[in-house]
Amino acid sequence: MINKLIYLYIILVVSIFLIRTIFFASQFGGVEHDSGWYLGVARNLAQRGIYASYTNTIKEEGAGPFSNIHGRYSVQDKDGFSYFPAGVTVGPGYIVPEALMMKLFGHGWWQYRLWSLISYAGLLFIVFLIVYRIGGVLALVILSLWLWITPHLTIQFSYESYGEHVALFYLLLSFYLIFHAHKGKNQKLLYLLSGFFFSLSFLTKYLFFLAGFAFLALAIWQFVKDTNRLKTFRLWIIWVGFLLLPIIAFELYRYLFLVTRFGIESWHAINKDLIIHFQSNGSGLNMADVNWKFLNTKAMFWNEAGITPIIAWCTTLTFPFFF
Repeated sequence: MINKLIYLYIILVVSIFLIRTIFFASQFGGVEHDSGWYLGVARNLAQRGIYASYTNTIKEEGAGPFSNIHGRYSVQDKDGFSYFPAGVTVGPGYIVPEALMMKLFGHGWWQYRLWSLISYAGLLFIVFLIVYRIGGVLALVILSLWLWITPHLTIQFSYESYGEHVALFYLLLSFYLIFHAHKGKNQKLLYLLSGFFFSLSFLTKYLFFLAGFAFLALAIWQFVKDTNRLKTFRLWIIWVGFLLLPIIAFELYRYLFLVTRFGIESWHAINKDLIIHFQSNGSGLNMADVNWKFLNTKAMFWNEAGITPIIAWCTTLTFPFFF
């Protein structure tokens, strides 16, 4: 009975958050520049069947791979559409559902924001569920109030064509499914879905692959704790398999599309661009170019939210062990 009341409370709170977001978006909403890249790719996929951006930073004319004004690489067709641009840091985990919304409901101001709103509602629901499981009713109420009085932390993502909250929704859903699998019911299915949703998280924002280390820590902990290690091994094999399946499918599609239309050089060019973008935009792999002063300034965001940065980082790193 109590769990049913908690679910009703969460649904009510999420609904109130959505109503406020929809009101705010209808009064003040727009499409921010970078999110316009993502929206353009989704619209091309829905209308033209091509995974390409309207935005093109190549100076040369003609079809094929070229260097662009950013000192990186792009592939364009004769009409100027830029294919699989790494500058679009949101991948098919966002693009494909967004294009599906357009296919189902047409094109318009709210249709373009529908997937963002749906995934925002899903994210809030999963966050509230996790907080309730970890901290109880009081923690759930406190979080609800805190998010309500700090709308600047979430509201701009909830109706824009961004991918951060979409990737986080997939990631937390993946963790929550693993948590439910520990109850012993439908374990194979839950591990399958968990791997699939983590794959979608990675395919939405590539930097989310770093969360894989948390799953690795969880897997090691299970191997140490569980007596039936063969069963645990099989479950994680299922998880890895359905993690890789969507990634392989998309990469095969990307390879065949580029090679059959623009040659193998285009595929190599896009791969180089992805590597350059990944190294220089937050992965931490290109440590020599990290602006530590800027990074420290960005981390001060947590002070504005009432949390010291060191507590925020420690909470993030230890999150899997709360389960």
